[in-house]
Amino acid sequence: MLNQQDEAIGGAVPRAPANSGQETAPARRHPLDLHLDFDLGSRRYFLSIVGGCRHGDPAAEDVRRASRLGNILFLAAAGGSLLIVCVVLLSLAGALLEF
Repeated sequence: MLNQQDEAIGGAVPRAPANSGQETAPARRHPLDLHLDFDLGSRRYFLSIVGGCRHGDPAAEDVRRASRLGNILFLAAAGGSLLIVCVVLLSLAGALLEF
């Protein structure tokens, strides 16, 4: 499976022609690099988590910082929703066990 993924990535990433005199940059390795494959029903899914230092444009970092508040609000809303669902389910389970 990993060999197929490597071939697919290699086919999607443009490479400099052999006679162009340009060398391609070596692939960066991440300090944190987790890949998980799992099956759900008849479909196969994957989860990739990578981490390390950012080597990007400083202007892009400003955009990410500006959107951080939106990310925090989204996580708070998602966590609150999950908490409400858990409380409702526990209440229903308690009511059912009482009878």
